[in-house]
Amino acid sequence: MIDKLEIKSFIIRKENNLDRRAFSLFLTDKAKKDLPIIENYENKVLENIVKELNNEDKYKFISILEKIRKNISDV
Repeated sequence: MIDKLEIKSFIIRKENNLDRRAFSLFLTDKAKKDLPIIENYENKVLENIVKELNNEDKYKFISILEKIRKNISDV
């Protein structure tokens, strides 16, 4: 997946100076420009996923996803 994003110029992979086994990934300007399109698609997918849930379950589900997203970004 990372290789495909790099080939399509959505990310730049740079060697980590502290750990040669690791890489840091950065969004390119192209990816940043397309981010609203990606977010719109993500919202439509999420709406479709939760359409059969009641409001309380939707809130719980989205809250859990937001926590997971935060944890991923903290890594």
